Amino acid sequence: MEQYLDNFNPTIDEVRRWGYDENMYFIEQDEDLALHSAEYVSILMELSSDVNCPKNMYCLSILTHFSQIQLANRELSVIEDIFHHVNRYLKTISILVEKWKFDFLQLRELIIEPRSITEEQSDAIAFMLTVGDYNHREFKKLRILPSGFIEYLASTSSYKEYFYINPHTSFWKPSRYFPVSNMELKDL
Repeated sequence: MEQYLDNFNPTIDEVRRWGYDENMYFIEQDEDLALHSAEYVSILMELSSDVNCPKNMYCLSILTHFSQIQLANRELSVIEDIFHHVNRYLKTISILVEKWKFDFLQLRELIIEPRSITEEQSDAIAFMLTVGDYNHREFKKLRILPSGFIEYLASTSSYKEYFYINPHTSFWKPSRYFPVSNMELKDL
């Protein structure tokens, strides 16, 4: 029997119980958003790494989506909070969580210490931050702008996300629904 806790701010113990109970939900809709906070990174890593946790892949998708949003928008204070939790986590992690951790750390490093990257690396970053492993979106590289930014589009029938990255500086910028003009990117 399904159980809704009507709790948008669960404790770590509640998250752990939820992870092992396939019929427990925090809220009726958009439950994953209740766990979009750096304070849940460690428990999500734990649950994602446990093959006995029935929600392990769901936990990994929540962890991935939350960090994806923060990295795409370059939310440095939240990124540093996530980094803090990742560094403090000492338990064994699964191969998939290890991959998430590696990708997160690489992208964090590019934000903190920008450097020149290849066009192929730019493509991979754009894909990772707009589609990734858990979204079902069409992904296209559209063009290279005079400012040096590469423009990408990740979309569904009802959603568009433009993404811009400059391989010379590794600076990126997302734009939901509408493209950004070359003039807006020129000063970035």
